[in-house]
Amino acid sequence: GSLYLGSDRYVYVAMLGVVIALAAGFDRMLRIDAHRTAVRAVCGGCAAMLLISCAAVTFSRIPDWRDSITFNQAVIAQTPDEFRAHYNLGLAYQEAGRGPGALAEYQATLKLRPGYTDALINIAILTSESGDPAGALGWLTSATEANPSSAKAWYNRGVAEQRLNSLDDAAASYLRAIAIDTRHAPARQSKTFAGAGGAM
Repeated sequence: GSLYLGSDRYVYVAMLGVVIALAAGFDRMLRIDAHRTAVRAVCGGCAAMLLISCAAVTFSRIPDWRDSITFNQAVIAQTPDEFRAHYNLGLAYQEAGRGPGALAEYQATLKLRPGYTDALINIAILTSESGDPAGALGWLTSATEANPSSAKAWYNRGVAEQRLNSLDDAAASYLRAIAIDTRHAPARQSKTFAGAGGAM
């Protein structure tokens, strides 16, 4: 896969060691005999150029880091085939209440990474919120087929089945989630509720 350029924010942390090493080197060279003015001048000039270059790059990227939507849009503009950027932009849209935009980005994610479980689950959530629980179950069925070892997918499938009053199916899905992740408390609680004939 392609390098995820969205991680450039974290490069600054890794660069701290490089900056410290360079600073120590410059300091040592600047302590050379004061008569060697040429060396001192070159070191000072290099240090200044390095600082100016880093500052210029940082300021040029500030507009792209304003918020998650802007940031991921900028990443997609640079690497349009990066599925994680599309997925993260979908999350940002969903958190901002922009359902259609989120749906479009999740669908773009699936074109680049078919069967991506989290995208399928989030499409199901948006579909359910739009008033189509049966459609949501279809997406969650696809999620469990694409990734049968995902407790998250089985749990959400159980929720969809319970909302459709398919309680036996819901209980079975919750059991699958619990079998995968024995500490999945929501699945345990929902399984008990579904088994008792309740509805969400």
